[in-house]
Amino acid sequence: MLHEFRVRMGVSGLRQINQQLLTPLLEQVIDRSDTIAIIDATDLPAACKVFKKRRLARTQPSVQPSAIAQ
Repeated sequence: MLHEFRVRMGVSGLRQINQQLLTPLLEQVIDRSDTIAIIDATDLPAACKVFKKRRLARTQPSVQPSAIAQ
């Protein structure tokens, strides 16, 4: 559903939503003298291939069991 929403809104629509959400936050810190950074990941691609499920290979235990079960 989120993917469909992002496609319908487009980048400019998402930027407008972000601006509406950020305005009250930025108004609270506008008078601060130190530097403030807010990360906006709107345009970053998702790393979908990294979390792909893989078949697990059977591995032998590295240690012998301490007792043999009956």
